[in-house]
Amino acid sequence: MIRQQIQLLQYVFSCQLRHKETAEYFQIPEPKSNAAPVAEISVLQRDWDELRTQGFADSAHTEYSVLTPYFSEALVPHECVIIHAAALRWRDRAYLICAESGVGKSTQAHWLQKLRPGAFSVICGDRPILEFRQAAESKGGGSAPNSLGSDSSSIRRASTKRTDVVYVHPSPWNGKENWHGADAAPLAGLILLNRGEENRIVSLSEREAALPLYPQFIHTGWNPEMIRQIADLETRLLNTASIWRLTTHDVPASTRLLLETVFH
Repeated sequence: MIRQQIQLLQYVFSCQLRHKETAEYFQIPEPKSNAAPVAEISVLQRDWDELRTQGFADSAHTEYSVLTPYFSEALVPHECVIIHAAALRWRDRAYLICAESGVGKSTQAHWLQKLRPGAFSVICGDRPILEFRQAAESKGGGSAPNSLGSDSSSIRRASTKRTDVVYVHPSPWNGKENWHGADAAPLAGLILLNRGEENRIVSLSEREAALPLYPQFIHTGWNPEMIRQIADLETRLLNTASIWRLTTHDVPASTRLLLETVFH
């Protein structure tokens, strides 16, 4: 085992790596701060055994990928979490495109940049870090300014609630395209992507978005208390951002629909 310190945001982690080459994927061989590590991280043997049964190689790239949920759970006590999404920056705000692998997150991100050159930049192509910052208590009812047709639902606001600002940060996990480069930005909206027989976009209420969004938060799934804490972070995100569901049948037509309704 190789011990390596790795920094994400302002937090330093002491990692026990199986492969010395794994550290190269993080592009930060030494942490930028002198802070003491906040957690010890290593991939558990049970996960290696499970990966082996699934046909994954015991390699540096596999370790780099499988470390993601361990880092995500280590960040949760600091009100941060890693999410599976393409994170784009538009007008100094961040937008997440969430979906299972292979549904078309990168395709949508590509066409957004192609159809509107210079308007979008990529914060992180695959697994950005969300940081939750508490804001002041706010009062007043009403709903979010989020209406896209008669079959859409508004995001309901409590009469008195704590509001958060959720910042979307780059991470070392940039996807196969290695898209990154834009600075962190506060989250404004989130697009849940799925495939269907037509191109269609609707806004979602917190309740409608909660179930399809939760699987995109990255964690090991072993710890019930961690599951609860991540669910709490999801609730705070849903209470902050506008949420849409984009059903895509073909591109770039579905991307043009996204531009017309969200990025207009």
